[in-house]
Order: sequence, then structure tokens, then C-alpha cells
Amino acid sequence: MNVVMGRGPEGFSNTADAILANTASNDVVKCFNTTGANNMENPKYGDVAIDMFMAGDSKEAKAVARQLALDAGFAECYDMGGNDRFQLMEQFAFVWINMAMFQGMGRNIAFKILKR
Repeated sequence: MNVVMGRGPEGFSNTADAILANTASNDVVKCFNTTGANNMENPKYGDVAIDMFMAGDSKEAKAVARQLALDAGFAECYDMGGNDRFQLMEQFAFVWINMAMFQGMGRNIAFKILKR
């Protein structure tokens, strides 16, 4: 979930903070928001699996989110930091939305971290 074009939970700049404000649990992780549903259904581009990203303070919840991402076929689930990175995750999601929708690249694009 992301706040896109001003549409989101009233009084919050991101959806994860809204969830935290309305639940007794602190085990909230922002994950699976930086790509389209088509990439979640099939995270492979040929022989290469794309990457997923997450943020949140709960180590336990992050372990679950990471395992879910790996089980879904993502190559890796990178930890972007704590709850203070929720807004960064929404901005990162908007990069995908902007490229796919507004720049006309289409939904068949994805993020992959490459290392040397």
C-alpha cells in the first residue's frame, strides 16, 4: 500500500504509520509495495529473479517478510532500515509507478540490485 497522488489514510504520509497508529502491534513491516502485482505473481525475468525491499523496526516481522519474499521467488529482500524508512519505501514505489505508468514503460519492469 502506498499513498499515491494524495490518496491515502487521512493524516498520514505513509500507510505503514497509519497501520501502526491503529493497531496494538509493533510488528509492522513495509514490504511488497515497490513493484506491480504482475511482478509479485512472477518475479522472474528470464533466468533472473528480481529483488524486493522492506523497512520496519521489528526484527521478527522482517524475518517473516524476507522469508515470504524468498518463498514467492524473489532473489533477495533487502532491508532498507527501520520505521523511519517507511516514507523512503513509498518514494521508491513511486519510482516504479512513475516509470511504469506515467513514463509509459509498462508494468513489465522491475528492480534488481547488482554487485561487483
